Amino acid sequence: MANFYETGSTVTLRATFVDISGTPTNTEDMPTVTIYDGNFRKINTLTATLESTGNYKVDYLIPFGTTNSVYFYEFKGSLTGIIALNRDKFYARFGA
Repeated sequence: MANFYETGSTVTLRATFVDISGTPTNTEDMPTVTIYDGNFRKINTLTATLESTGNYKVDYLIPFGTTNSVYFYEFKGSLTGIIALNRDKFYARFGA
């Protein structure tokens, strides 16, 4: 089931980074989170915060006037010098 959020809402985006054995592992620095529109144009870059070992989150306010569309987000961090990405999407729709 897709995640739908109304414009003007704050959505909490989460990602988990794991090592080669699948164990949650902290990244070397706080991951950056890039938000893209439905055409893969970058619209914002934020810094995630640590929730627990290997688990990160960021709160993103979906601006009013945002087009009803799919939005993509990408958590990017480094694990032992190797870039690790965690990607997903959410949907925004007009809210009153």
